[in-house]
Amino acid sequence: MGLYDYPVDPHFALFRKFIKERPMLDPEEYDSRSSYNTDRDRVYRLLQRARSALNWAELLGYDHEVMLDALKSSFDGRLSYDKYGELDYCPAQYYPMEYRHVAAVVLETYCREMIRKGREAREQLAAQKEAVND
Repeated sequence: MGLYDYPVDPHFALFRKFIKERPMLDPEEYDSRSSYNTDRDRVYRLLQRARSALNWAELLGYDHEVMLDALKSSFDGRLSYDKYGELDYCPAQYYPMEYRHVAAVVLETYCREMIRKGREAREQLAAQKEAVND
């Protein structure tokens, strides 16, 4: 088993599938090739950002309550689980330009909360050890 061969939580697999979707940018909707290229480059950078956030989230492990809070607090809950347990996204403007950004922000929020939660647990454990030693 290699360094990155670890079981993937099905919830994170949903995010991986969502992020991996092709943006389907349509060059016909742009007034110039340069504006199309600018958006295409931005979409690629958002892909990298979302993948990075997902990798961190996978390393931190899955906590359903923290994920639900991250989904609700990021972008007014536009990314959520549907009744079948799949990710459902309600776009605000132009889907290809925002879906990966929303996924990245949700995952980054999730990571921050998981790190905060872990820090609080370590502080509580340290306080308990200190109380026992006194």
